[in-house]
Amino acid sequence: ATWSPAEVKLAVGLIPATMLLGWLIPGILFSSRVDRLPRIRGPLMLVAMLERLMLLLVAAACMLLADQRLLVLGIFFLCWLVMNAAVGANTPGYYKLIAKVIPTEYRGRVYGFGGAVAGLVGYPAALLSGWMLNRWGFPGGYA
Repeated sequence: ATWSPAEVKLAVGLIPATMLLGWLIPGILFSSRVDRLPRIRGPLMLVAMLERLMLLLVAAACMLLADQRLLVLGIFFLCWLVMNAAVGANTPGYYKLIAKVIPTEYRGRVYGFGGAVAGLVGYPAALLSGWMLNRWGFPGGYA
């Protein structure tokens, strides 16, 4: 089935709205609880695993349900919300962990180095992704 331009615009607009809802609300709800935890690494890693699991579910849905696009879209939005809620729930704990582990005078360098590495790795990965999308297309190229 073809989608009208209004439906496409609505779906595209829901992506950042869902992301912000997931990011911002859980941080408000969980920050006081996270602040009282004596150890943060375990809960932080558990929630991070849930976040990554959502990405795997979206990829599996794209591969296994390629002919049911509306269902894949629903799965995407559900996983997108859960994934971003996990990020939002983890954000206070992440910053608490960073504050404990990395001295203040080194934090800028650590984030700068991390951003530089991400850019250096991300650029070739984007080129590879573009090549894969052109070569295999949907559903093999996930687009």
